[in-house]
Amino acid sequence: MDRDTIIRHCQRLASPEFHWRRQAALDLARLGPEATVAASMLTSALDDPEMGIRSAAALALWRIEHNAEQTIRRLTVILQQCPSLRDPISVGQAVLDAATALGEIGLAAKPALSTLRQALPHAGYPIEWPAVGIVGTETKQFETAVAEAARLIESGQKSEGDTPGV
Repeated sequence: MDRDTIIRHCQRLASPEFHWRRQAALDLARLGPEATVAASMLTSALDDPEMGIRSAAALALWRIEHNAEQTIRRLTVILQQCPSLRDPISVGQAVLDAATALGEIGLAAKPALSTLRQALPHAGYPIEWPAVGIVGTETKQFETAVAEAARLIESGQKSEGDTPGV
């Protein structure tokens, strides 16, 4: 990856638009250690008002720095805020990011597993199709991600960082 591309991702981290900031953090997460120059901006993004930005930044920093203890601490703080949020989409993003990072960390992430599970009931994508009688929340994606993270953590295995969508 060339430096100009990483700089563009860093510029998008400063965007006023939520989508661009989140996508920039996820793109930097995909780059892993190649994005080391972005670590300070990602650290600043841990203070973003949007939970989905904070969780994506924590995932990116995990993949760049591979500091399991710090990542677990960051994600635990984020996940503990989930029950107080009234935004199931933001919580869902945080759950997916946390499940991805914790699954990649493996057995060392076991202390954070209960916090991840406690955040799960607060995650979802609202579904409203009143014309066909469907109003509710889609949660399967989050349940699957948490179950896979739990399997990896409890078995002592590690994900290879190839989780779809992250």
